[in-house]
Amino acid sequence: MGDAAGFYDPFTGEGVTLALRSAELAAAVADRCLRAGSFRGVGEYDRMRHAATTHKFRFNRLLQVVVGRPWLANAAARRLARRPDLADRLVSIAGDFVPARSALGPGFLVDLLTS
Repeated sequence: MGDAAGFYDPFTGEGVTLALRSAELAAAVADRCLRAGSFRGVGEYDRMRHAATTHKFRFNRLLQVVVGRPWLANAAARRLARRPDLADRLVSIAGDFVPARSALGPGFLVDLLTS
């Protein structure tokens, strides 16, 4: 559970967010199990956590690829400088204000690559 349940590069600052979100999910599952008097539903935590983090993990891995290659990071920075709306969207996704899956679809990537 918590940030020990998965690793984000410190660049993204996601450890605390992951810890809080996974604790919230674990609390909900524990409450249901305790009320039911059975721990059969404990496996639900893994499914809920996977659903809650899959897109964000993918987004962060993609961000790490970009940041880890200076030429690519510079190209992305130039494009984002020309398109403040895309930069705002990227920051909103990184800050969990916008679902990460919106960055993984073709629309955002096409906008980013063709700006």
